[in-house]
Amino acid sequence: MNEELRRALDDLKADLGKGSADVRAKIELIEKAAEERTKTVTELRAEIDELKKFDEERKAAIDKLQEQGRTQVLGSGRMTVREQLRVFGMMMREGMCHAKGMEIPAIYRHEIDELKAYRATLEVGAVTGSYLVPTLTSDDLIDTTEEVSTLAQMADFIMNLPGNVDIPTLVTRPTLQHARATVDTDMTESDPAFGQLQIRPDEGYVYFGVDNRLLLMSAIDLGALCVQLCRDAIMEGLSNDLLNGDGTSTYNSITGILQETTAAYIYTLASGNTAFADLDNDALVGAMNKTFKRGRAMGLWLMSLDVLGVIENLNREGKAPVLRDRPDGTYSCKNRPVHIDEGMPDLADDAADTGFLGFGDLKTYMVGLQGGINVELSTESLFAKNQTAFRSVINFDIKRKPVPTFMLVKTAAS
Repeated sequence: MNEELRRALDDLKADLGKGSADVRAKIELIEKAAEERTKTVTELRAEIDELKKFDEERKAAIDKLQEQGRTQVLGSGRMTVREQLRVFGMMMREGMCHAKGMEIPAIYRHEIDELKAYRATLEVGAVTGSYLVPTLTSDDLIDTTEEVSTLAQMADFIMNLPGNVDIPTLVTRPTLQHARATVDTDMTESDPAFGQLQIRPDEGYVYFGVDNRLLLMSAIDLGALCVQLCRDAIMEGLSNDLLNGDGTSTYNSITGILQETTAAYIYTLASGNTAFADLDNDALVGAMNKTFKRGRAMGLWLMSLDVLGVIENLNREGKAPVLRDRPDGTYSCKNRPVHIDEGMPDLADDAADTGFLGFGDLKTYMVGLQGGINVELSTESLFAKNQTAFRSVINFDIKRKPVPTFMLVKTAAS
């Protein structure tokens, strides 16, 4: 082999040897052609230069994705006076629109997400609750779930947990005491009561093999597509667990929204209304009334297209419709946004004693992650099968913050 070509190939393997299976296969083809002298040195040099150019573009794309996917931690530092006034203005605008039953004008709609970053997620109530639990966001997870399921991005994500975590929660506030009997009387003690929200991450994974010949012969970079497939499958699984987890080991002992059993967080249709086709305006109002004020202010309706159709057909007998079209093509119900998720029950799930509709603040549900999403590949694991193994692992737990800021609507039992 030409010595200059040998040095160029050695440099190429040093730079790109740990790249995708596609890249390694192309290097091997160039090396084989050089040893067998099936191509000229000029042709091989051109192929090496093209591969280097491809690697530079790939690195630039990876750097861009890493920049977009950086974790944003919302700092708890003191806001400046200017920032306080800006946030106060946003709150005033939102409050005025709520009071008048109007949508926030499109020019100010971006402020909705900004306000979520400054508010405590919950308020304390008569039941065990917490407004000490933080609300964090992560750009990389949000970008991912927009591609797969927008449900999970609305929950409260906490990244990079050190392991099992007990987060303090406030069960009851201290009570305001009113006058002392005399100036010589000691103050009456009234202590707050604290509890704990326990996050216990467990493993979830996606694992599959892809034939190396398929990777080699593919006209596209199939290896990169499989990495994205791993990531998206994890996020789709998180969204499914958030909805359908039934508390068993199959779901990492997670109880999802549709499996809620605590009476304080459930609104049940009137006796005899055993199908979600029995939903009426009174039930919608009842679910909102049973939700804490914070849940109503930050709330949305969670439903399937089938339930949307039921609400759309509610007979109002000349009164204002319950469901309205919004300028952006979405819907509002009782002046609160409607979120459609394909994982919610449809006509096939219309049965007695079934949770089928949700209302409130989805940040009532916390998704705690120990680390991030780990995506790896191996050419050795399935070596005898000539396959590249792709694996994605996530350690997570999903917990409901114990306060009625999100309400599940169920059909009556038969």
